Amino acid sequence: MTPYLSVVICTYNRDRFIVACLQSLAVQTLPDKKFEVIVVNNNCTDNTESLVQDFLQRHPERPFRMVFEANKGLSHARNRGIAEAEGEVILYLMMTPSASRTCWKPI
Repeated sequence: MTPYLSVVICTYNRDRFIVACLQSLAVQTLPDKKFEVIVVNNNCTDNTESLVQDFLQRHPERPFRMVFEANKGLSHARNRGIAEAEGEVILYLMMTPSASRTCWKPI
């Protein structure tokens, strides 16, 4: 089933925030079949990639995945997110420590 919402997180060297952000998305009240989360690794040189991979391995039931974009810059990362997204609606989530459990409730 195609998700309604694709949440795209473009990140470059934000290892301090990525796990908290993903954890907050993992407890959303929106059913998994209605959304997906795509982390766009924009050629990170810190621990972002390993932290996301560890999170994905610990939560294989969640509709989360990571893709790599070698061309640095937000526009490249966002374009990669668009190319990867399967949802009808794309939401770019800026790197924040957390999102409310019900932030997508109206969807």
